[in-house]
Parts: sequence; C-alpha cells; structure tokens
Amino acid sequence: MEREFIAYGLIALLAIIGLPLAGWSWEKRRRMKLRRQGIKRYGH
Repeated sequence: MEREFIAYGLIALLAIIGLPLAGWSWEKRRRMKLRRQGIKRYGH
C-alpha cells in the first residue's frame, strides 16, 4: 500500500514537472516550423 502511494507520488511529480516542459518545447518547435515556412505572425 505504502509503496504504491510513493509510486503514484513520483508519477504525479514527474507529470507536474514534465508536462509544462514538454508543452513549452513543443510550442517552441511549432513556432520554429512556422517561421521556417515564412509565416511571420510574431512581429518579426
């Protein structure tokens, strides 16, 4: 029981840390792709 609780805690911690990082890097990659296509939506 306690071991499961610790495992769930670690998974939750990884999700809390990992999801914003993944979202940020994905957004950055998408923006780079858009810029490469010549769509200048970001004021450049």
